[in-house]
Amino acid sequence: MKTTGLLTLLFTSMAATAIAGPNALPMGVEVVEIDGKTTVREVPHALLGRGLDKRCRECVGQGGSCTIGDGSCYSEDPPLYCTWCGDKCGSRCYLRINNTLPKTRNNTHKTYHTIYTMVRYSEIQQSNREFGETSRAAPFVAVFVGGTSGIGKSTIKALVSTNGSLKIYLIGRKSAESGIMPFIEKLQTINPNANVAWLEGEVSLLVDTKKICEIIRSKESRIDLLFLSTGYAPFGPREETAEGVEITQSLRYYTRVLFILHLLPLLREGKGRVVSVLAGGMEWAVTNLDDIDLKKPGSFGVVNAHIQCANMTTATMERLADDNPDVTFIHSAPGSVNTGNVRRGIDSPNSVKAWLIWLFLEPLIRLLSFSNEESAQRHLFQSTSAVFGGRGVRWEGNSGRNSRGDNTAGLFLVNEKCDCTTNEKAVSSVRQNAKDKIWDHTLEVLNPYL
Repeated sequence: MKTTGLLTLLFTSMAATAIAGPNALPMGVEVVEIDGKTTVREVPHALLGRGLDKRCRECVGQGGSCTIGDGSCYSEDPPLYCTWCGDKCGSRCYLRINNTLPKTRNNTHKTYHTIYTMVRYSEIQQSNREFGETSRAAPFVAVFVGGTSGIGKSTIKALVSTNGSLKIYLIGRKSAESGIMPFIEKLQTINPNANVAWLEGEVSLLVDTKKICEIIRSKESRIDLLFLSTGYAPFGPREETAEGVEITQSLRYYTRVLFILHLLPLLREGKGRVVSVLAGGMEWAVTNLDDIDLKKPGSFGVVNAHIQCANMTTATMERLADDNPDVTFIHSAPGSVNTGNVRRGIDSPNSVKAWLIWLFLEPLIRLLSFSNEESAQRHLFQSTSAVFGGRGVRWEGNSGRNSRGDNTAGLFLVNEKCDCTTNEKAVSSVRQNAKDKIWDHTLEVLNPYL
């Protein structure tokens, strides 16, 4: 894997924060500098494909020939956005101009076509408040796998803080129990209507995952939310569990899928949803099908493992979504969030890699990342809003589009801004070339534990 691939993965989510703000120009208007004079004029839609955002550039390249100004590309309600591109990208797109109006060598202007966030943060917060105000005949039942730290833990706190009637299963390793108990006690002080139950298990092990699922199935008849956020980046060498599965692939893919398969009957009964926090919308067109578990020398590494898990997660969740239309599936990319887990996959604290992370990557994450609170609010929104289909807090705006670009049930690839994307070129390749092989291999690994 080339170095540029690693840089792309590290900075893709960070670059998303540079989108247009509320003062962006209306769609169909551009500012140009010609012969030293600044002019505002209408612009053909086809010119908007020169932007920084890969998704919109691809959309325009697929046949966006409509001309802004004839009325066909405008939404009747502000803010204006191009419905053609919205149909393709699942997001509102605006024209953004670089504030400095940079000139190129031949004195022409530059325009940028960007994805504007589908949902404002204030709307996310309001939706989450409405979730807590919704009366229910029975408690909202949620299962959090990976809730002892990072995004999972902060999302649990945000959920409990809505003051809704809740029953939460928090699953983690025995070594985390002493540290998590004060957190659970605090949660039940914040919200007396929240019943938070601790379930101990080593979720990197498939046998433990099966046992945990059996306990939950013995206690519950339905589940409203299964939230999966286990795992970390494998900066160190390949390390296998006692079951022969590489540990980060187990945490980020295999045990997550096993949780879904075992708990699907309860999710169907509750018309619930599954949120898997990893890399939705960051799939690559190429999947290593000759060495799916990356066991061959030179195959394993932080970038290859990330791509493989991203592609496998989307392929499998899309298949499960197709077979279970009453369950909502979300593959979420959290963006840059300072979870504190970046060093977990390092084999030696004094290695060159550890020093590079300490000197460069960690400061960059702190500088550009979402706060834990904002990340929690955004993931709570993904977990409870009807914008992504299924049951949830009513949404008056545009609904999200699934991985096939439809406003129907299915798998939703959601980025850190709560925008949906199809990542069409990469996901289409995974769907056509890898989906069946990934599923067959997954069942081969998981069958002893089903």
